[in-house]
Amino acid sequence: MKKLLVIISILTLATTTFADEGPSWDFVSLSYVDAKADTKLAIINDSNPDGFELKGFWTAQEDILIYADYFRLNYDISGTEGDINSQSVGIGYKFEVSSDADFALATGFSQREVCYSLSCNGERGYFALANIRYKLTDKIELSFMTNYIHLPDDSDTAFSADAAYYFTSDFSLGLGLSTTDEFDTINILANFNF
Repeated sequence: MKKLLVIISILTLATTTFADEGPSWDFVSLSYVDAKADTKLAIINDSNPDGFELKGFWTAQEDILIYADYFRLNYDISGTEGDINSQSVGIGYKFEVSSDADFALATGFSQREVCYSLSCNGERGYFALANIRYKLTDKIELSFMTNYIHLPDDSDTAFSADAAYYFTSDFSLGLGLSTTDEFDTINILANFNF
């Protein structure tokens, strides 16, 4: 979490020119994810868990959003492969905070499946998220998200921050950090606006 705060502070202080228009909410983001488990899942750390995340927002009507997310993390313990899969889909609403910042709330259905060896255990529940996105300049955007997922046997809250650099108005590359009760992740991401 300290790393997350340092990166946010540096990017905020280093940026003095503000963008002319706010962030786009019609985008898809693809991330490579490198994870480190907390102590109760420490055995997974020996497997160098990694995976990917595909998520995005789509503006259905003026301020009404559709949100979807797919996350997959792979690990290998003593030659036995396992994976954690998570999917969410929901609806949300965005609010314009200023000309260069928006705030969104979304909720919907979530599912998680943990597989190890030949067995899988899946659960269904719901999620609720809050996301604020700042277009600090025409080239730099910051995103901060809190995502609460409730499942019958488990609940977790993820806090994440991303910084992205726009090479064109429709494409950016960035770096993200996320922390939950179970994992801390570093993400290398590519965003595609449409």
